[in-house]
Amino acid sequence: MRNFLLIVVLVMATAGCTTINVEPVGSNFRPESICIVENPRVDVKDFLPVVQKRIEHHGYPTRVVRNVNAIGCEYLLSYIAMKNWDFAWYLHYAVLILEKNNEPVARAEYKLKAKGGYSLAKWKSTGSKIEPVVDELLGKKKR
Repeated sequence: MRNFLLIVVLVMATAGCTTINVEPVGSNFRPESICIVENPRVDVKDFLPVVQKRIEHHGYPTRVVRNVNAIGCEYLLSYIAMKNWDFAWYLHYAVLILEKNNEPVARAEYKLKAKGGYSLAKWKSTGSKIEPVVDELLGKKKR
């Protein structure tokens, strides 16, 4: 019985693992600014401000634009973010794609396996989840 309980606890603890896959920018990345394409379908209210603030933290000015054809945007960042409900809303999935002149130059994906399962970490703030992803996307930090 003890072994069974141990197995159940281990399965529950690992059921909420996070995967982060990042293809960072190259070493020649030197943007004057980054335009972030606002995604009105994203219902994670603090996602865009968190991403924008983190990019600016690294010294890159940002501008939020409404479409990919914005004038004066050499670099465009588009994103998807999804939330889930488990007694409270929490971020469980996000993708960031950075393009230069309409060609992808970097990509990052954040995913809670099984939407977080039984892990208490699923309720962490959007910032604590996404800031390290943005850092790595911009080539500023390695896991």
